[in-house]
Amino acid sequence: MPPRLDPGTVGRKVLADTNAFTLNWKRPSNNAGFVYHYDVILPLWETTREFTLGNKKGTEIIMRLQQTVRPDIFNPLGAFDGKKNLFSFAEYRFKSEEFHVPWQGVPSNRPKEVSVRVVFVKKIDVSTLHRLTQGDANSIRPESDSSTALNMLNLFIQSTPRMTDPRIFNAKSFFTPHQKHTSPKIHPLELWRGHFQSVRPTPDRIIVNVDVTIGVILPAGNLEQICGEYLHLRSAHEFKAIHVPRLRLFLKGVKVEVTLPGHSGKRPKTIKDVVLDVGGIKFEKDGERISVADHFALAHRYTIRSGSLGVKLGSDGVFPMSACRTTQQLYKNRSSPEVVREALEFSPRDPKQRMGTITAGWQELRYSQSSFLMGAGISVDPRPLAVHGRLLPSPTISFGKNENLTPQRQGTWDVMRKQFIKPASIASWTVVDFANADPAVLNMFVNDLGQCMMERGMRLERPRDTVRRSPNADIEAVCLLSVVSYGAPKFICGRQILREAGRAAEARLILVILPESAPHPYREVKKFGDITQGVATHQKWSRKLAGDAQQRKANQYQNNLILKINAKLGGINYVPKDPYMDYLKQVPTMVIGIHVSVIFWVNTYLP
Repeated sequence: MPPRLDPGTVGRKVLADTNAFTLNWKRPSNNAGFVYHYDVILPLWETTREFTLGNKKGTEIIMRLQQTVRPDIFNPLGAFDGKKNLFSFAEYRFKSEEFHVPWQGVPSNRPKEVSVRVVFVKKIDVSTLHRLTQGDANSIRPESDSSTALNMLNLFIQSTPRMTDPRIFNAKSFFTPHQKHTSPKIHPLELWRGHFQSVRPTPDRIIVNVDVTIGVILPAGNLEQICGEYLHLRSAHEFKAIHVPRLRLFLKGVKVEVTLPGHSGKRPKTIKDVVLDVGGIKFEKDGERISVADHFALAHRYTIRSGSLGVKLGSDGVFPMSACRTTQQLYKNRSSPEVVREALEFSPRDPKQRMGTITAGWQELRYSQSSFLMGAGISVDPRPLAVHGRLLPSPTISFGKNENLTPQRQGTWDVMRKQFIKPASIASWTVVDFANADPAVLNMFVNDLGQCMMERGMRLERPRDTVRRSPNADIEAVCLLSVVSYGAPKFICGRQILREAGRAAEARLILVILPESAPHPYREVKKFGDITQGVATHQKWSRKLAGDAQQRKANQYQNNLILKINAKLGGINYVPKDPYMDYLKQVPTMVIGIHVSVIFWVNTYLP
């Protein structure tokens, strides 16, 4: 590797506390500096075919093997990734062995077992990580053990927190219900606070990066009721065809259990699709066509209400929503703007608050109680790592009319009422109101917005038109309504309103007014402008309208809106004025921006 450059000299010296914690490894006397990698194969006990288990169930079975079935062999405990990999700091006394493990952890009248085969793969030299932190070029080669060793350390760090119920986890984070947030705006979803953990090499040590994170959780409950809460409906009788597109997006990939007799204890199934009038769907059975409703009545003595919505579960057919129940799970679909706003409010924002949350929840990480870490001789220093650095000066920002703006404080500038350095021109624009706003209030807001844009140097006329549509009927039309029966889909394009309004005005900008709690229309309007039509759109929530109009002046929200509009239309709001930027202008230069998600606050200014 090339030698590291000397530290810079710009800015003030500081000592900053970070959300990084030193990992120490005191090698046990019986370990020569190696980790042993084993492959785990989980076939059915009754047959020889393999099958895929969820991470949680797979981990449960392997822990039962190590702690209950054969604790004499698996000492110390190996860390399992929930899939195929088992790592241990001790070499077990077999190369390949098959074990019989109970499926359930409690006694049963009909005990079921699985056959687990554990096969030795290779020995990993952990000392390669020390060489990596010292800059050894060979330690970063593909054939080195560095990557595997880092994966192993991450697994050892994360294993114990995952084993404590009730917890939900993903690759590098776990979430607990001890600190959760609920709101009618995002119901039925919940927000759980959790911790992110990642082992990383640095130039002189191995660290554990710990951060506060938020998980969006879908609780357990009757699927029909969950969907009704999501749509803000009072009962399942209010489900309509226009709700299907939203439910299809909401339920994509969600896992459910079927509550019918004969399905108890089976693995959760993944929702593949949402179907209309599930009871009316017909299929072939014993050479005859029979409806789903009749089949359920005969086979399960279960009555499907006429017109009920259903779900397609993998290759297992279709089931009425009323016969399905969601499992408590991490919700992985795209979050709505409301969920994002609630998550931001729920997250500690100030770096010192975030670090306080980490240290207060240190026991949740259970580093000092982990049998995996203790068996490997690994410990994590609970003291945040303090690093030396330099606080760089904030640059001056240049606006139009050669106005230079210095920061009010570190990283903060007052950009209110400043002319843009390159104002955009709007030859024509239009307004589309889906919120049924008060005409007088809307006109006042649009007039004031246009006046403020001209004060920033933008050139424009009054909007060509204001198109008003019902917030109840047409808002669904914006959402690209698709009515789908089980089988061939039919699409009814609902973006026609925006398309016709924009075409009539030959608009470069469409200002869209949306009602409150309309995340799906928000996404669809963005898709229409950015992808489908290629026209700039900007959306404003109706709750902001009246307050802005009453103030009759450019408030902070309105100023931010104009900053976004000018940039969308190809204008330039401001440029940094800095000798380093002038240097970069001399030759064609590509600047790569990196977001560093590290918590720190300046603890001490150094001379």
